[in-house]
Amino acid sequence: MSENRPPQVPSGAAAEGSRPSGRRWGAPPPTLIGAAVGGVIMVIVFGMLLSRTGGGPGPTPDPTILSEYSLPSADAILVDSGTPHSQVNAPISLTLKGLQFAVLPYQVRPDGEWHYPAGQSGTAVWVYGTVVNFVIGIEQTEANSALLRSLAPGDEITMTTTSGWQYHFGFAGREELESPGADLFAQTQPKLTLVSLGGEAGTRLVVYGEYLMSVGEAESEQDEGLSVSLGEAALLGEIRVTVLGASYVYDDPELPQGWAFYLVDYQIENLSQEVLDPNRFRMQLQDGEGNTYSVNLPASQAGTFGYLLLTIPPNTVAHGTAGYLVPAPLQGPKLGWTFEQLGAPENVVKVLIDFESPQETVDARQLATISLTRAELSGDRTLLSVWGTVTHEGEDELVVTGEDITLSGEGSPMALRSADPAPPWTVEPGGTLSFRVVFQRPGSRTATFALLDQSFEITGLD
Repeated sequence: MSENRPPQVPSGAAAEGSRPSGRRWGAPPPTLIGAAVGGVIMVIVFGMLLSRTGGGPGPTPDPTILSEYSLPSADAILVDSGTPHSQVNAPISLTLKGLQFAVLPYQVRPDGEWHYPAGQSGTAVWVYGTVVNFVIGIEQTEANSALLRSLAPGDEITMTTTSGWQYHFGFAGREELESPGADLFAQTQPKLTLVSLGGEAGTRLVVYGEYLMSVGEAESEQDEGLSVSLGEAALLGEIRVTVLGASYVYDDPELPQGWAFYLVDYQIENLSQEVLDPNRFRMQLQDGEGNTYSVNLPASQAGTFGYLLLTIPPNTVAHGTAGYLVPAPLQGPKLGWTFEQLGAPENVVKVLIDFESPQETVDARQLATISLTRAELSGDRTLLSVWGTVTHEGEDELVVTGEDITLSGEGSPMALRSADPAPPWTVEPGGTLSFRVVFQRPGSRTATFALLDQSFEITGLD
């Protein structure tokens, strides 16, 4: 199964749960009963990183005043209490654009500035305890800075851990900070944070990676088993899952060039007597070519319900949107949306969704060819007449209104006195229309005539 690596949507997109302004294509969900439960932050459980070796997580370092590292021993890391903990399943290497960095774990003490440890040139350092948002420092050299700045949407960063598992992150953006703040180290969203350390610069380059999918997860996927259609409920143990609707947002101006949102609105019924944690759900989208996509937070927040974060009490119905950043056009004709609860691989459902990528709508006005054949002042030199043709090469008829015909001189619009034929003009596909328009003469030597946003300069009016 191949895996597509989407870039992160710019921060201005779908902010604060707002919907994108672009076209939303697809079947809307039916009327719903019950309160919509939304979330603000996507949290994917990374407990597997720790549980595989039996060790527990160490404390998250104080992010406000990070200081010198102390290299841990091979089998233990000393925490603030001085008690050794078993080595966690820690990152051991990082690969960017074919270049690999060894990674060492460091315990940070909150007593000064965060800087690159002496004597470890060329080695990346992982802030011990950051196991959801992996925070890794890279030495600030000219070569490393050039490497971090060369990352672009679609580039992948691979992190390998002591267990041999590989985790993949897609480049999501970069910024320069004077000093790391608390939000840089927040363990609320699965991602990778790379920070340049050392050097004499007053700012630090920070690169963000969006969590995609681990090779281990991909290899451990079970047969997808139960398949249902859009709107059909699927019973998975004591969970009932229904996809209420799906939509395709493909031309929002805030989306990266060549990308779109695909939004899946779903309903979860908790039939058990236990509280359900939505962070234990995994929802993936597969297109018609077999590419898979992980949930994207900005896309989810742009949906009807937003990302589902709150726990689901017993005998309760909750609603959420699983949003995905996908290529435009998205490949059909069938999409597969897979839902499973982590820890229960036998409970998997795949929802089959018919999909035909909408054709891009081309404005008929863009397919018109305007030609001017003549321009002439009246005998008393108070009026300017313009002759020309409109040729339409599109498949739908073209309508030209009076507002589409303008003349200006030195930025001032001139009044349209008459037109033959009188607007609006209708031009059939493949047809040509001849026209004559008469304007008040501008006071300047030159004038700009515009028809359907195509402009022409007329000179010699003195």
